[in-house]
This record gives sequence, structure tokens and C-alpha cells, in this order.
Amino acid sequence: MIQGKQWYDSDLSEKQRAEYLFGLLKTLDQSQTGVQQNNLRCLRLYNNQEITGLSIANYVLSSTPGNIGVARQNRLTLNVIKSSIDTLISKMAKDRIAPTFLTSNAPWSKQRQAEKLTKWMKGAFYGARLHEVAPLVLRDAAIFGTGFLKVYAEDGKICAERVFPDEITVDLNDAYYGEPECMYQRKFVSRSSLLKKFADDPDKVAIIKKAQTVQGHGPMYTSEVVQIVEAWRLPNSKGEDGHHIISLDSGCLVCEEYTRERFPFVAIRYTVQPVGYFGSSITEDLLGIQIEINRLAMHIQQSMRLISNPRVFIEEGSSVNTNQLTNEIGGIVKYRGTPPTIQVAQSVSPELFRQLDSLYNRAYEVAGISQLAAASKNILGANASGRALREMTDIQSDRFALTSFQYQQFHLDAAQLFIDEAKALAKAGKPVPSKSFDRKNGLESIDWREIDLQDDEYVMQCFPASALPDQPGARIESVRELMQMGMIDPDTAQELLDFPDLDKYTGLAVAPTRIVQKLIEKMLEDGEYIPPEPYLPVDKMQRMAQLYYCDAQVRGMEEDKLDLLRQFIDACGLMIAQATQPPMPQAPAQQLLESQLAVAPQQQSAPAGALPPTL
Repeated sequence: MIQGKQWYDSDLSEKQRAEYLFGLLKTLDQSQTGVQQNNLRCLRLYNNQEITGLSIANYVLSSTPGNIGVARQNRLTLNVIKSSIDTLISKMAKDRIAPTFLTSNAPWSKQRQAEKLTKWMKGAFYGARLHEVAPLVLRDAAIFGTGFLKVYAEDGKICAERVFPDEITVDLNDAYYGEPECMYQRKFVSRSSLLKKFADDPDKVAIIKKAQTVQGHGPMYTSEVVQIVEAWRLPNSKGEDGHHIISLDSGCLVCEEYTRERFPFVAIRYTVQPVGYFGSSITEDLLGIQIEINRLAMHIQQSMRLISNPRVFIEEGSSVNTNQLTNEIGGIVKYRGTPPTIQVAQSVSPELFRQLDSLYNRAYEVAGISQLAAASKNILGANASGRALREMTDIQSDRFALTSFQYQQFHLDAAQLFIDEAKALAKAGKPVPSKSFDRKNGLESIDWREIDLQDDEYVMQCFPASALPDQPGARIESVRELMQMGMIDPDTAQELLDFPDLDKYTGLAVAPTRIVQKLIEKMLEDGEYIPPEPYLPVDKMQRMAQLYYCDAQVRGMEEDKLDLLRQFIDACGLMIAQATQPPMPQAPAQQLLESQLAVAPQQQSAPAGALPPTL
């Protein structure tokens, strides 16, 4: 480290930046050993393994004889920490949260752009597999206190990955109020992958080849691994002095200006601390109880083994055939002198079992997890009504209201990072397509260049993918109540049920509604009139067009689009009128014959020899 200098100072060379950065991280590690030790302790408790360290060099199970890591297979396990965390993640992550973009008093064209942005984001989340990565980040928050998601672009595609919390480093003084100016990420990467990525730059290749190899555990290595450090410094209020570098201990691979307002990370904390950057975890809340549970469980297990292994006492000098001491019932043992004595250890005190059960139950109470939910049992029984299931779900979710809010905000922050990456790719002239799927429009591809919205023209809100309960009974009950209140019709009810085993039937039943919606929206999107088809349900087309017309009036749609809707509604009305008009009466056959005979004498007489006209 250079006295009085920082790694982002412009007068430093790239080589000096790399040396300074690695020295700075070494200093931070020495001053933050408590953070690293806490992460190691939390991982040990969750995995129930004696892990010696978190780096690539010592992430192995301890092989010291008699320790917990070796004896774990022969030890009674009551890991209430893992049970509580896994149950929480299952409850929180079962609903896929979808960011929705809303406008306020914007013209209809901007509202359509916001709808496209919502669809684009849904497809981008799906392409980056965010709904699979997000629960892992939430699990990190429950284990370590803080979980991290990184959003970046690679080969023109937006990616999202879970970052192991121990890779992230901040200066605790800089992050005292939770908003650090600089952030650092350390990662172990194979040398060969870096050489492939920077193969076109000879200078970078030379730096990669000079980097020191990190020694992992074991005598054999399948690949050479180097430590890479990525550092960010946010720009000031004027948008200046922001920096981003990617460095090895031998030099910088990337050194550029950083102009974005946020780090490429989204952090979620299980419990936000009053001060500081990192949060607290379920593991820390249950630490003392779990240690006591482990001690009692081991004591009871050892005591039970003593009971099952009685000891036989034989007096010295007596003649006893030890081969006759077997497990046979009613066996005969011959002896001379003093008979052998069998002593069985006293049974385990019931107080120990009661104390173990009390601690086990108390741990779930501290974590706010229902013990029956952790065991996948329904407290209300198999015949519980849908209303009871919904109320029970609400009661259980109240305990994690703050965590649920943070999980929703986590998706909003991730969506903002996706937008930042999309803008950067679009500015570079690269397409940023996204494929979104819904039941109404099917698979739809939307390019970011089709979206023309500024940051101040919309707001983001998070909603679950479905507001209805997950249990079939509760879902049917909710849909039935909506029908009874007249809020939905039977066709909409069938679509809301969304049961996989009824998917084919439901798709056929609601197909008329979907095709009419798609037809009207295409007409409004392209601005070209599409006449109603007589083979479609005309009454439904007219009713849907009227609903779209009312919504368009409220949203301030352009007058030319309103004219298209009026023309469409009038055409549907004309088709309905023609279909209901009574047909013209047909004259009976006798009346038709008489009329023809009455007209025949007035016709010109046929020439001689000609045949009479056929009647």
C-alpha cells in the first residue's frame, strides 16, 4: 500500500492499483476476523459439519480423530437451525414475485410501454433464472445474515448469480450507516477460463500467466486457480470519480470509469441491524439453543448405549466359563465359587428428555416457525375448509412480514439492475430481447428497443404471480366467493383455478375470451382496423370491445384508437342484428303454381308445332 493514496486515485498505474487493492483487502481481513469467523460458525451449524475454513485452501472437513466432523455419522442429529431455515425458505419462495411497472396520468401509449416493460422484465427474470437463484440468496440471508445477488451482462445476455457472502468485503467504517462508497468481491477463477476470455489481448494474457496460483486442498489439482478481485467506487453527486477495476495480484485486467448510481449487487438481510452493513441471521438467534440441544442429544445417546451394553463382574479366583455368557434366553452358566454378577446402567432421567423437548420446541418459537409446518403436517386436519386454510396462512405469514417486505424489495432492486444492464447494452447497439409467456398471448418476444420509458415516467411495485391461495381447497373457495359477489363470470373463474389436471379443458373453455382480447389488443397496438369475424362469438366480441372502450376512456387513449373501437362495436352490433332478424316468409308451392298459370296466358302464343311451355 502507498501511504496517502487510494486504489482509485488517477495518478496510480494499473500495476500500483492492483498491489494497493490486494494489500487493502489483506488489511481488512485482519480487522474483520469476527465477520469471517461468524460466517464459518453459521455454516458449520447449518451443515452440521466441522468445516475448517471458507477459502478454497481449507474448505474441507476436519480429519482430527474424535471431532464432530468425523463422528457426525454416528451421532444423533437434531438440527433445528436447518429445519427452521429450510421451512422459512419454502414458505417465502413458493410465490414467484413479479415486478409491475405503473404510470401515473400518462397517455395511453406510455401505459402500453409500461405493460411491455412488465412483460420484458418477466421474460428477463425467466431467462436469467432469477426465480431459482433468489431462494438461494434468501437462504444465505437466513444462514449468514446477508445474502447477495449479482447482476451483470455477458455475451449480450443479462445474467444473475448468487454470490457467496464471504466473497463480499466492505470497509466497516465506510459502511457504518449501511451505504458504503466502495465494495469489493473476491473470487477464485481458473486460469484457463481467464486466458480464453482475454485471448485477444496479449498484455492481459501476460498478466494472467504471471498471477500466483492459489493452493487448494489435496495433493492433486485438476486446474490452476487464481484469486481475482473486483472493486467498485460509486461516483459522487456530480457523476464523477466513479471507478471499476478487475485485478489479479500481477496487474489489472479491467480499469474503467464507473458512472452508475448503484453497485451491481442486491443485498437482502434477514434482520436489519441498527448500524452496520451486515444483517443478523436465524443461525445467530438459535445458536445457544442448538448448542445445548447438541450437548443433551449426545449425552442421552451415550447413556442409552451404556444401558444397552451391561457389564459382567467376575470375582478373581472363581471358576467361570466365560464362553457360556451369551445372549441366549435361559442359558446355563457353570461356575465355582462366587457367581458372576451382571450390572445394568441406570436409565436416562426423564428430566433430560423433557429438557430436550422443551429446547426443541422453544427453538421453533424463537424462529417463528410452526413445528407442524416444519414437519409438513396440517394443523387443521385433512378436512379443513378453504377459509380456514387461508386464515392459517395469514397468521403464519404475519411473523415474517418484514422479511417478506425485504424479499419483495429485493426483486425490485434486481429489476432496477436489469434495467441498468439493458440500457448499457442498448447504448452499445446490442439487442436485448426477452421472451415472455402468458396464457392470453402465448410466447411473446419483446426487445428492449421497443420500450421508450424514462425512469421518472413509471414506478415499480411487486405483486405475487398469483394472489390466490396455493391449496386447491382454498383456491376454489376464493374463486367461488368472487363469483358469488358478481366480480367474475364462469369463464374467468375457470381460468383463475389454473389446475394442471384441468389445463386442457380450461384452455378450451376460455379460448373465446383469449382470442377476442388478442384481436382487440393487436388492433389497438398496430392502429389498423380489424373487422370482427363471423365465426367468433360476436356477442363476446362486442362486450369485450365495450370494456376496452370504457378502459380506454379512463386511460386517455388517442381519439383515432377510440374510433377503431367504435367502428368495431358498431360492426359487432350489425352482425348481431342481422343474425336476429326474422327470415323472409316463403310462398307455399300451390300459390307459386297459381301465379305462374296466371301469367302464362299473357305470354306470346307459341308457334305451330312447338311444344307447350313446361309448367
